[in-house]
Amino acid sequence: MPLIFSGMLMLGVNEAFGWRLAMMVPGVVMFFTGIGYWLFTQDAPNGNFSELRARGELPEANGENGAKQSFLAAAKDIRVWALFVVYGLCFGVELTINNIAAIYFLISLILPWPRQASSRAYLA
Repeated sequence: MPLIFSGMLMLGVNEAFGWRLAMMVPGVVMFFTGIGYWLFTQDAPNGNFSELRARGELPEANGENGAKQSFLAAAKDIRVWALFVVYGLCFGVELTINNIAAIYFLISLILPWPRQASSRAYLA
């Protein structure tokens, strides 16, 4: 993002508009990536869902195998809960530490700003 912003500035775009354009670039790229993904990939390893239904390999969604039943089946699976816990322990703790570390160093240690920045960079 800073590189895109710097490129915008070098092209003569002012700062107030350049950062807005720089923020739009990833969104536009992701939009076209999503369209390409939708057009050129298949829904499942065996093929698209519409083709599987036409061949009779995929049953129609009804009360027996609808979204609610699929969700409940996933919620009852112990592997899903294990993945939830592992994800929470890994990524959740990292986010918490990254968000709290700056406040902790400011209030508890009362470090001068350059030392706070270097300490936060060390923790990240």
